[in-house]
Amino acid sequence: MMKVNAGEVTAMERDSRILYKEYLSGAVLSVGLVIIAREILIALLTWTGAEIESLGGALLGPFVIIHIICGFSGGYMVCRRRENDLLKVGIATALLAYVLEFIVNTIIMTAYVTGLWVGGGYLVGGGLSAVYVIYERTGKLFHPTLIRLSTLRFGSQKPGYRPEDVKARIQETEPLIASRGYEQVPVEPQEFIDYLSRPTPTGEKTTVEQILGSRYLMVHELVEMSELKRSGIPLKPEAVEEYLKIVYEAHFTAFEFELSMALEEDAGEWVADRISLVDSWIEDESMPPELIQVYLELKEKFAS
Repeated sequence: MMKVNAGEVTAMERDSRILYKEYLSGAVLSVGLVIIAREILIALLTWTGAEIESLGGALLGPFVIIHIICGFSGGYMVCRRRENDLLKVGIATALLAYVLEFIVNTIIMTAYVTGLWVGGGYLVGGGLSAVYVIYERTGKLFHPTLIRLSTLRFGSQKPGYRPEDVKARIQETEPLIASRGYEQVPVEPQEFIDYLSRPTPTGEKTTVEQILGSRYLMVHELVEMSELKRSGIPLKPEAVEEYLKIVYEAHFTAFEFELSMALEEDAGEWVADRISLVDSWIEDESMPPELIQVYLELKEKFAS
């Protein structure tokens, strides 16, 4: 882990902003599909000569099924882009979809009522989407990444993670790296924690919680640590000062790997946010002069 300034910490936190945008996108998708499916159903019933007003509660069942299916669709599109807390992701997307439909039905489509059954349908669909994504990845219907509350913090005395969380995230991330042809050097959970727990001279630091919560930062750090271990450098806080040039070189390799992966996954916003940090890095007095041009060329490569 190279020296991290306040700007970089802010960029890392932008992953949360991206998540919120994904919540909104998934919710809009769910509501849009509900409206389309609902109007098609009403049109078909009207075409057959049925009087919609007289059907009353008979439509409740089909409408609930529509909301479950559409809640699943929106939740799935968000969950498949996330690595952990998937049940929370699916439910959050479902709740936002419920709020959006309530607004639409209240302001625009006033003929429809947004009852609690709407929220129930969305929640079931959102929850099932999380379970399905886990099943796709692990072949199991339940996995620790389905429900992870370790990011909730009550007070500042204890870190918001457990050693087993770190181990699980390393095990989940290693296949992503290996699938892209990178030969990793195994990193132990305690090495991971030690290396990332070092305060910077500016008073800012990258927390373990931030890294664990980001798919791309996990990839970055594991590649960087692999590069250092391959060079025989111990993953200790003091390594940054003792082997500064090699740390910057390892960071470069990890940064390029991270951005390439993000581009492959169409995460353009992440790439743009991260590449914007290069200017602050090369202005840092600790940056080896011979690496400045290398970082500028990397910026040009991914900014285009």
